[in-house]
Amino acid sequence: MNDRAFALRQLPSDAPSLDAGVREFSDESGEPVPAAEWPCARVYETDRAVYDWIAQVERPDGNQKWRSIDPAPIHSDHGTLDRVVIVEQDVTEIYERLGILFLKAFGEVLRERCGWLGWFGWACPRVPSYQK
Repeated sequence: MNDRAFALRQLPSDAPSLDAGVREFSDESGEPVPAAEWPCARVYETDRAVYDWIAQVERPDGNQKWRSIDPAPIHSDHGTLDRVVIVEQDVTEIYERLGILFLKAFGEVLRERCGWLGWFGWACPRVPSYQK
């Protein structure tokens, strides 16, 4: 474990370990991801790397952050799985920007098709796929 890993997770550098055993991952809809579906578990099960696994985690300060996690197997001299190395990146800012862009684009579509309808208190009978 390196200092960057501790800093990314807001843990002191003298912490006994990273918080992998106690933190929980949530998917894009906010639902918890079972431990068996976490990327490291998949590497141990399949002996293959996992790329661009995205999940939300709650940091010790209570803030929700998005992470991109890329674990890969490390093999012993005998070719057996020895350990898993993890590259983890905070992608919260990217996700927040994408969310803002999506809301802007969605708002433009609503204005074009329905006129201004207010903030989520709307109904749009002129949209062809709308059904009461």
